[in-house]
Amino acid sequence: MAFRSVDAQSVFSVSGKVTDKTTGQALPYATIHVVGTSIGTTTNQTGDFVFRIPATLVNPVVVFSYLGYQSFRLAGQNQDQQRLTIALEPEAVTLNEVVVKPVDPLQILTQSLDKVAQNYASTPYAAEGFQREYVLAGGKPIQLLEVAFRTTGSTESQTTTVLDGRYLEDKEAKAPLWNPSGGGFYTFGWTTISGIETPSQTTFLGVELRKPGDLARYYTFTFRKMITLDGKDVYVIDFDQKKHVRKPLLKGTVYIDAGSDAIVKLEHQVSPHGLPFLNVHQTWGGRTISKSPKRLVVQQDRWVTTYKPFGGKWYLNSVIIDTDFSASLAFMGLVKARKDSLHLHSERIVTTVDTTPVAEAGTGTAIAEVGSLPTLQNFIKKEYENRTTTWGHFNFIQSDTALAALAQNLGRKNEQWEADSRKRTTEKALAGRSFTARQLTEDLVYLQESLEKLHPGVAWYTDQTTLSRAFADLRSQLVRTTSEAAFFQLLSPLIEQIHCGHTELYPSQLTEDYLALSKKAFPVDLWITGDTAVVSKGYGDIPKGAKILSVNGFDLPAAIRRIRVALPSDGYNQTYKAFRLQREFPALFTRYVQAVDTFAITFSDVNRQTRTIRLAGRERTTFPGDYATAQIHDSLQTLVLTIPSFATRQNLPDFLSETFTRMAERRVKTLVIDLRNNPGGNDAYGALLYAYLADQPFRYYNRLSVTTTDSLLLNRLSVGDLPLLKAIPGYLDSIRKTDGVYAYLNHPNLSLQQPRPNQFKGAVYLLINGGTFSSAAEFAAIVRSHKRGIFIGEEAGGGYYGNCSLATPLLTLPNSRLRLAIPLARYELAVSPGEAVGHGVIPDHPITYQLEDRFINRDKELEQCFDLIRKSRQ
Repeated sequence: MAFRSVDAQSVFSVSGKVTDKTTGQALPYATIHVVGTSIGTTTNQTGDFVFRIPATLVNPVVVFSYLGYQSFRLAGQNQDQQRLTIALEPEAVTLNEVVVKPVDPLQILTQSLDKVAQNYASTPYAAEGFQREYVLAGGKPIQLLEVAFRTTGSTESQTTTVLDGRYLEDKEAKAPLWNPSGGGFYTFGWTTISGIETPSQTTFLGVELRKPGDLARYYTFTFRKMITLDGKDVYVIDFDQKKHVRKPLLKGTVYIDAGSDAIVKLEHQVSPHGLPFLNVHQTWGGRTISKSPKRLVVQQDRWVTTYKPFGGKWYLNSVIIDTDFSASLAFMGLVKARKDSLHLHSERIVTTVDTTPVAEAGTGTAIAEVGSLPTLQNFIKKEYENRTTTWGHFNFIQSDTALAALAQNLGRKNEQWEADSRKRTTEKALAGRSFTARQLTEDLVYLQESLEKLHPGVAWYTDQTTLSRAFADLRSQLVRTTSEAAFFQLLSPLIEQIHCGHTELYPSQLTEDYLALSKKAFPVDLWITGDTAVVSKGYGDIPKGAKILSVNGFDLPAAIRRIRVALPSDGYNQTYKAFRLQREFPALFTRYVQAVDTFAITFSDVNRQTRTIRLAGRERTTFPGDYATAQIHDSLQTLVLTIPSFATRQNLPDFLSETFTRMAERRVKTLVIDLRNNPGGNDAYGALLYAYLADQPFRYYNRLSVTTTDSLLLNRLSVGDLPLLKAIPGYLDSIRKTDGVYAYLNHPNLSLQQPRPNQFKGAVYLLINGGTFSSAAEFAAIVRSHKRGIFIGEEAGGGYYGNCSLATPLLTLPNSRLRLAIPLARYELAVSPGEAVGHGVIPDHPITYQLEDRFINRDKELEQCFDLIRKSRQ
């Protein structure tokens, strides 16, 4: 029972180690193949292997072989087995009569070359395989490349396709030598993948064979011994470059099958006689390996090439390369950077040969598509860097355990190095950065003009006179302002006066990067109510229930008020501000109060004892996933649909369709929709969700009004790195002027919406809070307008009558580079009048929390909802 099942429908896997039975030492690159097929692989440098075998093979027999050893046959039964140890026994060779006679090694080699066409494949075929390369610097890996490939064609014409790949590198170690225009870190021409490679009758060991005796001019050949391979005799012939010959610089060993005269293995390296002639160069073996200003110098180069038989012909089996070299960058003769003691290891293994290939190359990326990238390494770096791959069904050699572990650490090391590099760059860029009053005044004028001409709701809640006066008052304060941070603190409360939750001021991108890289977040979890902050979960020496009095000398209630007055919200709503304070306090403290690494926290414990302790900041936290869920409560015949976001990666339309179909099948009577903490997202999802509750066609939006079609004004705004009209090329085509107002028409929610065929007709409850914002608040407003549900919780964070949204591109101020999100359109919801202007949906059943509720993580909204459902059934 030799095989361990990996996938009963595809392959079985056998793994283990191949060793010398006498010494116990590992046998590197031992050959492994399935009898009667071209499927095979090898062990790695430490003798380990993983070999995958098609499940369609009946009782496969796997042969392990190694030159000079008796082969081992393993009969498979497709059943589980522990990791195997395959111990091969050295095989003694009995010299036959032919070998006892004097042997002319050059004659044997000449006979072998004469039979190249007979012994090696000349017709097109396909080969699949695996290649691994790594570079060591001082014994530590700084680069790792792995590729699964397929090659089709012949020795004259071939196409190689990358099926999968992975690339990792130590960016800190390679950065001083990185030069993209020179081909990257290192460029060895031989690393182009080839699954079709045979000995040649015209060139061998670097010598052009034009007439008999050409090899003898450059090399001496010595017959060393006979060994066996799979029970067959093999000649072992050593060769070395003759003294005082300047090329081709090689020495090594060639192994020739005595029966067929085929070369089955070739080992070569730079000869000691050739080392004196191995000068500083940028080419090797006739190929370019580096381009100016990069220079690679090869000190030693060792190759082991093996071939395997299939169908009466020999095919490439493996190529193992070990190269010692140094690398440098030199400009006008001056060496700018240098790294010595570099070692390249490359192993290319052909795992499958198919002599009847299909015409097409198959899926993957052809090397021919690389274009200007000169090498396989650069192509794999571009396409597969940091890729997580499982290699699918491909056979491959395992990484050495130590190498694999070190390679895994490269990702983490690179992240830290890149962060440190960006940190140094931003610190240098920000050092001494200040602005004159004139520069900040220019920014302020630019900002005011942009808001007045671009913002669709600038006067929705604040009249123009009041806003102009606020700008004038701020302008008078700029004489004493020189820093971006001070300007930001002055501007933020002014922007809040527009009362648009989608209009928010952000620091410059440079400052944002610096804060993310250099500063830590406030580490203690708080429950904030009004201006009071209480510790909701004990942290270090600060107990749960302690009241925070100050942080780094800043009175905390005052700091909370400072943040609150700068946070934007729709209209006069305050629950959205409270929600963001609760959820984002660490980030908001950094942005609006102080950016630091450590925090001196003064608190009053439950015994009213005041203490101050210093704590290190922590990394920024991430919020829970955004996938919607549906849970049926059978006892209540109720389904709770939780939608944490409309900006989800989930296929929400499919999820909703499945959920409402299941509700109909289960005859669910009551639906609870939990929209708490839902910040919005895709507007169309709100209309889609209501279509499952409606019993007749409905309107969702009445109008989306915009301010201008002026291209120069609109391109003050940007999305990512692109001007608005490049980022949204069809934007202007979607605008029409009606009754003196520009309207944006290209929105699916503007059309008459139709109920879904499997709409829900039972009772609906909605859980809302200050975090129910944007498109989530719109949905809540439509439900309220149609009286289709009962609301529980607190006032929704988004406005009942609509909001300003659509794309929310950024305006960047020309001098300070502060960024302001400015929405493009004013959304007017198709809702009935009667609700308070400037507020969100007000709940039918308000819920308030006490500190004790937070301590035990009560869900009072859901408790209240279930109580109401039970009472409705009585």
